[in-house]
Amino acid sequence: MELERAKTKDGFKVWVFNNTHTAIKHRMLKMLCKNAGVPMHEFNSKHITALESLLKNNNPSARISLPADFIAKREYENIKIERKINQNSQEVKEILLENLIDNGQNINDVNITIRKYKKNYVFYKTFNTFYVDCDTIDMQSCVLRKRQTGDKIRLSEKSGSKTLKKLLIEKKIPADKRDKLIVIADKNGVIAVQNIGIDISKMKNDMKEILFTEQQLTDKVAELGARITADYRGKNPLIISVLKGSYIFMADLTRKIEIPCNIDFMVVSSYGNGTKTSGEVQIIKDIGQKIEGRDLIIVEDILDSGVTLNYLMKILKARGANSIRLCTLLSKPERHKVEVPIDYLGFEIPDEFVVGYGLDYAERYRNLPYIGILKPEVYGG
Repeated sequence: MELERAKTKDGFKVWVFNNTHTAIKHRMLKMLCKNAGVPMHEFNSKHITALESLLKNNNPSARISLPADFIAKREYENIKIERKINQNSQEVKEILLENLIDNGQNINDVNITIRKYKKNYVFYKTFNTFYVDCDTIDMQSCVLRKRQTGDKIRLSEKSGSKTLKKLLIEKKIPADKRDKLIVIADKNGVIAVQNIGIDISKMKNDMKEILFTEQQLTDKVAELGARITADYRGKNPLIISVLKGSYIFMADLTRKIEIPCNIDFMVVSSYGNGTKTSGEVQIIKDIGQKIEGRDLIIVEDILDSGVTLNYLMKILKARGANSIRLCTLLSKPERHKVEVPIDYLGFEIPDEFVVGYGLDYAERYRNLPYIGILKPEVYGG
């Protein structure tokens, strides 16, 4: 019963053992080893002591040896017992990507497949499949191989690169699994990693045009923050962010507002995975504060048709707000169906589908530091 309480899909929770009476803990450790197949006639008190040390070890990848080639290992907050991997397993070779299109390759007992994909980047998908745009990626310089010591993975253009080991540790991938990961790499470093995902530096290839650079956005947000600070001096406005698209704008904006303010969030109906607003409005997450008599500032990423914001402002006014002003980073005048007064505007933009700086298409591109126009072929426009 005690052991079941500690069980997870990734092993057994360390904290359960460490918060259990010593005698019960010893019994749990013996049962854990027995269930894993450790021969108990070779198991003794020294192994119990070693297991207790492992539970208290701060090294998230620590391990100890047990009888009959079994090991106990830490995987961050979990402990696992398993048999040592056969060291004679198939060695990974470096294989040119161009030789692997649509052909499965067995590497470290994992069948990796490369597929063609017209999206200007490489990314990893489940079932051990890498999707590669063979027309834009240099296939002759790209290889499929095992992760190597010193590997670096490219991030966004602004961020440069970081060691793959650091990235894997941040994502809490256990050491033994890190050593087995398959990567796609070229002469400049790792492009994609099994179990990690796409190389976001390739997202720029999906842009038709960069509308606003990171510096332009920084300058505009500072300007808007200064205006709000001046307008609300001596007041305590409630600033409401309409998620998800405004989350980066909201975070940057509020740090440029130099007066006391409260913050809350709402989630309303969005585009889903499409590029056109449906016209239907639904509140998915409401604010948690009373707004009667309060001065509100609604923060939006983009004013498109105006239908959603018009509906939202009517609801908030009906709840007794003293005043409501709108701060939107972007506005598309050509698409306005309802006139919504904008008190603080970042930029007017043409009727194009834009992404980045919090804005997305099908939940992608939000993390780009700039705002760009998405190529129509990316979303089927």
